[in-house]
Amino acid sequence: ELKRKGIASLAGFLKNSKAMLLLWTPPYFSRLWCVFELAAYLHIQGPRANIKFCPVFLEVFLLAWYATAWASSCLTICLFMIFSESQALVFLCNYSAFVLVTFVFFSNMKQPLEDQRHLDNQLAEFD
Repeated sequence: ELKRKGIASLAGFLKNSKAMLLLWTPPYFSRLWCVFELAAYLHIQGPRANIKFCPVFLEVFLLAWYATAWASSCLTICLFMIFSESQALVFLCNYSAFVLVTFVFFSNMKQPLEDQRHLDNQLAEFD
């Protein structure tokens, strides 16, 4: 009963909304409810519709970047503490740690970039 009342009042919420914040993930447009809500918002608001897309992969990218920088810093400090007597060895270990962490970072960024292409395709096909 409560769910039915909520669905029935959706038009009122959408009509009085100044903007729609859409938190997008790849399966977003495969969910009927999400498509229905977006289509209803576009229909009700018409040309003044203000939709703000916020792909969730942007947050994943920033989190991965932060974690990579943190891991690189921790690894550098540990290596410096272990090999402090040999400057060349510290440099070599630091460089190796940087390459390893950078590789891990960029290998984890493949999925968010594919998600971006997926979003572009879905938006191009949405009527």
